[in-house]
Amino acid sequence: PAAAAAGGAALPAGAQRFAYQSDFDKNGLIYFLGAASGPPGAETVRPDAKWINPAVAGRVAVSFPHGLAFSGVASAALSRASIRLRSKQALHPHMDLDLGEGAQFVPDYYTLRHGGHRDESPLTDWEFQASVDGRAWDTLRRHADETALRGEYAVASWPLQAVTKPYRMFRVWDASKARSQLAIGGFELYGLLLRHGASFRRPR
Repeated sequence: PAAAAAGGAALPAGAQRFAYQSDFDKNGLIYFLGAASGPPGAETVRPDAKWINPAVAGRVAVSFPHGLAFSGVASAALSRASIRLRSKQALHPHMDLDLGEGAQFVPDYYTLRHGGHRDESPLTDWEFQASVDGRAWDTLRRHADETALRGEYAVASWPLQAVTKPYRMFRVWDASKARSQLAIGGFELYGLLLRHGASFRRPR
């Protein structure tokens, strides 16, 4: 991550910026959490770093509250490779990401990968939401009749405008009016990390 905020302004002490350049580059928060090493607050990514899914390592938690179809595991939603993953059919299924207690992250971009083939429940209507406590959720961006994820394992990224509030939790909430399946096989997040969250005792 760069050492300065957009426009050259200095970052708050201890903060790290993750700036979007291209879909699933190595500049995102999820990649960093899976590849960085070193003491908390001073972690760096070595050129030869091996990436380990941070949900498997217990650094974040990922869940599909309505359950998963087939034999999928929720951590696969953070995979760097194309993978088939979708929720069970439900009204407004969603995928939730928890950065851990105490985490503070101000997002400005996010990336999704469709978790299946062309005809397997591609997302078209959804909201990208964020929360401080998992109870009240703010909608950061609404998508309606979106076509970007209609290809096999299609990938797309979107900017988030004027977000200044730090959050701990994020989710992709299917806004379809009918029961549907949520197919997500990749996720990345960009923005400003103000404070790392506590690790989870048990990997998810």
